[in-house]
Amino acid sequence: METLDGRLHSFDKQKAKAGSSKSAWPHPSTYFANPRSLAEAGFYFKPSKTDPDNVACFMCKKELGGWDEDDNPFEVHVSKSPKCPWAIARCSLEFDVD
Repeated sequence: METLDGRLHSFDKQKAKAGSSKSAWPHPSTYFANPRSLAEAGFYFKPSKTDPDNVACFMCKKELGGWDEDDNPFEVHVSKSPKCPWAIARCSLEFDVD
């Protein structure tokens, strides 16, 4: 999951294997938190039966779910995991315009 392509691929719908709960990203593409923005913010898709939109950071392993339409994955990552190297190095760049 260290690569952007790897994280993006985690959002692809796959055929469920025996005992697996793998499913597709449950929100429409109109959500700001979509597979591309989440993967760029360092997250890969890690759904569960109780949390179908759960994601996890490939570096700090922070898991987040319950995404709303206007949630910004970069901002959420920085606020929920401020010591994560990816949140500091990559996500913070979204707000650094100077």
